Amino acid sequence: MSTPHAGKQPFMARFAVPRQAGAALPGRYDERQSLWVVETDCGERPLVAVGEGRQELETKTKVDNEQDDEASHVLGLTSQTQTAVSLEQDDEMLATMLSATITEVTPEADDLQ
Repeated sequence: MSTPHAGKQPFMARFAVPRQAGAALPGRYDERQSLWVVETDCGERPLVAVGEGRQELETKTKVDNEQDDEASHVLGLTSQTQTAVSLEQDDEMLATMLSATITEVTPEADDLQ
């Protein structure tokens, strides 16, 4: 019985490029650390830490922005958060009352002399 996907290949596989043999990579694979290491003056170090500029260590991804991704209003929404707040009527009265100081003064009889 055949499956509905028999004979089909993943979309990205169509764009695969075969690897080409280049210069031999220095160092060795360390099973214990599960990474490629090279000998340095400071002992063995991971190739990714010392192999800057090596083509084997670079990953590049070309990205084409969609037209609406470049709109300024979209960029604004993704880089900041805005909150609109409206006070209710009774909140405004409370804010006014809390900001006002009311002092009632009653002079005493001996204060009048």
